[in-house]
Amino acid sequence: MTEAQALRFSMWPTQRAFYLDTFEHVAFIAGYGSGKSLTACRKAVRLAAQNPGCRGQFVSPTYRLMLDTVWGQFQEVLEAAEIPFDVRKSDHEIYLPWFDHTVLFRSAEKPQRLKGPNLAWFNMDEAGQQLEEAHDVMLSRVRDPRARVRQGILTTTPEGLNWVYDVC
Repeated sequence: MTEAQALRFSMWPTQRAFYLDTFEHVAFIAGYGSGKSLTACRKAVRLAAQNPGCRGQFVSPTYRLMLDTVWGQFQEVLEAAEIPFDVRKSDHEIYLPWFDHTVLFRSAEKPQRLKGPNLAWFNMDEAGQQLEEAHDVMLSRVRDPRARVRQGILTTTPEGLNWVYDVC
């Protein structure tokens, strides 16, 4: 997918600014229904195209929330963009053959289980509902030497003055 094709996604100006942001650490904090998760899924496609041969990872507070939000939404984004993909349901992974890129979908319920993979990027969806320890583990994972664009991404609703407030 070329950059021009990626930009065909219809977005509001704040969503587009987040989508295009190339800083190493990016956050999209907004209210319910503002399109945070949808835009994060679109950004994940863009990061997959920019990082062939690498892996990225979505992290949700629980597996149930992951399955209810980003798991299906990511697949819908791929279908709408006509990007082929292979679902590895038992592993909660989606492989994108065009980009030779695998997207992992994980739960932050036990942050120590997030250790292991080298990643090009991660997105903590509903970050304000997760432990800071999960964020710390994810920051240490963005280290794939093949990655062209490395990003740590937070998407969340305002959840008070917790660690997300301090980080952002």
